Amino acid sequence: MRQAEPGQARVPDWAAPPSPADGVPGGWPAAAPGGRVAARRAARPRGERTALAAVGYLALLTCVATGLFLVWLGADRATAGMVVAGCGLLAAAMARLVLPERLAGLLACRRRVPDVAALAVLGIGLLVMGTVLPGLRAAIRTSGMAGPSMKGITRHVQD
Repeated sequence: MRQAEPGQARVPDWAAPPSPADGVPGGWPAAAPGGRVAARRAARPRGERTALAAVGYLALLTCVATGLFLVWLGADRATAGMVVAGCGLLAAAMARLVLPERLAGLLACRRRVPDVAALAVLGIGLLVMGTVLPGLRAAIRTSGMAGPSMKGITRHVQD
């Protein structure tokens, strides 16, 4: 505990600001709000992020939009659409893994590991759905597991 001035409460050492005798002039050391990453971003000039940083995100957006469009066109193109979107997400995961933070652009919204993990899981999920589900649907049709037949059921609902 540090000795307090007359009329002031005693403060434990861990809670008291450092004094000039501790080698830190002016009290608490200056720290950037948000930690190291925020300090690095604040030190960087504003114009350093160029259009090159947006290329990865625009490529991802294009692949996913193309995949969704193919899925929207019909069931015969749904497989291709899911594969295109899944490959785009996997490519974005690889880009986020390889590119430095200043070039990752909008792909970098968290730390590197959660970004890569989220993009890779979504990409692998779409690839699995795009490759497995069409074969499963065909197998169900040919094996007769499609459910009970609805022939002869003529029930009408009256209001």
